[in-house]
Amino acid sequence: MITSRRYGVFILLSFLTVLLASPEPLFAQGLTKWIQIGSMHNWYSEKGWEIEEGNVLSQQYGLRWPAQYQYQDMQAAKGLWIGTTNYTDDRGINYPFKVVHVGPRVNGDFEFYPLQFDLYAKFERPRVFVDGDPSFAALEELTAVTDTLKADRMMLTVANTAVGLTMTRRIYAFSQQYHDNYHIFDITFTNTGNTDGDAAIETPGKTLTGVYFYWQFRYSVCREVRYMVNNSSGWGINTMNDARGPWYPDAPTDIRAQFSWHGYHSEASKPPGTFDNIGAPIWNPGLSSGFIPSTDTTWRLGAAQFVGNVHLHADTSPSNAADDPNQPSTTGYIASDEPATRNNSQFNSATMSDEYQRLMSAGHAVRHAWLVMPGGNFSQQNVMANIGAGAPGGWSSTIGYGPYTIGPGESIRIVFAEGANGLTREEAIRIGRQFKSGTITNEAKNDSVFLGRDRIFETFRRAVANYGAGYDIPQPPYPPQAFNVTGGGNKIAITWQPNPLETANGFVGYKLYRATGRSDSTFHLLFQSGGTAPTDPSVQYSSSVAYTFDDVTAIRGIDYYYYITAFGDPSANSGAAMTPAGSLESSRFYTQTYTAANLKRPPGRPVEYGRDALNVASVLINGTNTVEFEFADNVGGKSDGFSVTQFYMIVTKRLLSNSSVVSVDSIAIPAAQLPLNFYQTAVGTQLSRSMTVAVPTDTTAFYTAYYQVKAVDVFSPGMAKMYLNGTEVPLPAGIISPYKTRMEAIRIAPNPYIISSAENVLRFPDQPDRIAFFNVPGNCKIKIYTELGELIKEIDHTNGTGDEYWNSITSSNQVVVSGVYIVVFEDKDTGDRIIKKLVIIR
Repeated sequence: MITSRRYGVFILLSFLTVLLASPEPLFAQGLTKWIQIGSMHNWYSEKGWEIEEGNVLSQQYGLRWPAQYQYQDMQAAKGLWIGTTNYTDDRGINYPFKVVHVGPRVNGDFEFYPLQFDLYAKFERPRVFVDGDPSFAALEELTAVTDTLKADRMMLTVANTAVGLTMTRRIYAFSQQYHDNYHIFDITFTNTGNTDGDAAIETPGKTLTGVYFYWQFRYSVCREVRYMVNNSSGWGINTMNDARGPWYPDAPTDIRAQFSWHGYHSEASKPPGTFDNIGAPIWNPGLSSGFIPSTDTTWRLGAAQFVGNVHLHADTSPSNAADDPNQPSTTGYIASDEPATRNNSQFNSATMSDEYQRLMSAGHAVRHAWLVMPGGNFSQQNVMANIGAGAPGGWSSTIGYGPYTIGPGESIRIVFAEGANGLTREEAIRIGRQFKSGTITNEAKNDSVFLGRDRIFETFRRAVANYGAGYDIPQPPYPPQAFNVTGGGNKIAITWQPNPLETANGFVGYKLYRATGRSDSTFHLLFQSGGTAPTDPSVQYSSSVAYTFDDVTAIRGIDYYYYITAFGDPSANSGAAMTPAGSLESSRFYTQTYTAANLKRPPGRPVEYGRDALNVASVLINGTNTVEFEFADNVGGKSDGFSVTQFYMIVTKRLLSNSSVVSVDSIAIPAAQLPLNFYQTAVGTQLSRSMTVAVPTDTTAFYTAYYQVKAVDVFSPGMAKMYLNGTEVPLPAGIISPYKTRMEAIRIAPNPYIISSAENVLRFPDQPDRIAFFNVPGNCKIKIYTELGELIKEIDHTNGTGDEYWNSITSSNQVVVSGVYIVVFEDKDTGDRIIKKLVIIR
């Protein structure tokens, strides 16, 4: 069943905001859309292939893995050429070789004519909100929901070509955790005779001969380390390209595949000593142009990925749909900046002859990586990959299928997968640390990187197995249909709504994960509901399935990010298509938040609290105890009231014989009954709340009792009174606010700000430039001046909370320098002002 999919205005407006704020200038080759439900994300074009700078004006953009981290792009350019022989067009002009192109640089105009461009989903994408606003990495433009899909996503592209072949491309993506790092391309080319974008048939009855389908892949691993290694790595100058298949001697020969990695760069920036850039150890994040945070100092390996493509199927002929073991018939490489990669024309007979004969039908070339290092010892590479004349930009890998003869109405179907794999982030950090400390050699570091080669082979085999199984792979439970994260004063409240198909696929429960500081930092399991209790004692657990969780461990001033997964029973995993045994989880990318959630306390003075002993005789045994508060004095008219935000008692039972503790009971007034607000009320007003405290009579034990009160805006001991069961009880001194006015409560942290101080102690984790203004009015203006009176930053704080943050950037977009600064806070509702000093040492 197909269900229409329409987006709400609020998501559209949010996406427009993202576009306006995007650092990447948009420059699409027509319409483009993203697939982003697994660990590999990529954008795709309505033209049927993805050219250089076809989405934004950035050469290294797309094909991100692992996509949970920023700037993992590995795609520089791609191209698709279709060639045929002895072709006479509808004007009567004959070409010995006719080639139409989209990419690697030409945009395909008047050669590829898009007709249809749709994205289908198996179920509705979960709605994810942070503080009421949608949170997503990039807008996903779904055409419809089709519950009969076996893949999580299917993108359909239909385009006519100038040689009369109509291309129908289906891209399948899966969210199952062992099959989420590749996309499968199922492409059918049908001889319709339609050579443009209208319905008329320009070349009816024409048989196409010598047809080749030729793809180019210009990989560059990866964007995050581009400027730290050397800018030229961003266009793949040091990319190494290798291949496997029955026409090459190296194992494995059971797959027909090509793959690439970040190879040696002779001009890479590096520290003194024995060092090469294979794996791209991040030895100086300051060289990364902001792609890598300054705190990333472990020498983490920043480019330990392998990326490539694997053959799944090619028709033997239009009348024989069996897989042809001799396809692809061309595997090789092309100089990424040679003339044939630009200004291609379907009317230039000479260049098309060269493209067809020298490149598209060339057969199986010696592999590029083995030309660079003939012995194949790539972990000891000492020659850069851009060998040979005319290769200043490095080399791209190529595959070609053909030749085919395709009569009118006949089709050829070709299927392959593109994927990525490599070291995990944890492995990249561990190996980087070892290399930095000298406990492993440069060669050992490189050998560790090449563990990823076996993993990309595993990815290829899983894609082959998935295709062979008809895409019937084990499925995880469905993710929640909605996920809400809301920052509060003393907790971050998290709720989720079950999918209507919650019980399917062996559903057991939910796992909630949290990251600190950045959306691409490490997530840790925070809470599990359902299933067997986790062995990690720090993970909170509910044996029954829950749909709410309050994160009360969040710290004020720190950003938090979350995602939730549904997990299944291991018995529901059949192990088909090389899926390892064990529990399956829904994809994190369905519910991950990309907007920071944090504690948002009310504006003004902070909550104060005090604790004191209580005469246990005043506590009713096994009864309902009534707690009352009274607004006794408005401090000479200077106060309009106060608020009690918490009250609870702690009753401890001890044995008479040795005073050992038998039990400790903490009993609180339910949060739903609080706060008790005395604002805008008359002096003498009383408010009460009740609670049940169980203190049984036991002659072998004695009891002690304490109570704790939290309150705001209590300025003197006589301002408020408290009664327990009608008897006045002294208020604990700790609830008295030390601030005479709300403006006096404003605090700047850290102050002084010292750039060299420990980040997790005296600065905010993963936010090294953040300066916080706490306890500010909910509607105020903050102005920051130099000591000489120059205004460098003005902040309008209007969100009604008591917190505001500054990233140490001035209004002229400069990083603030060392010095003493004057900060002026003005309450826009009352006109009150206060001046504070801020010291910055950078």
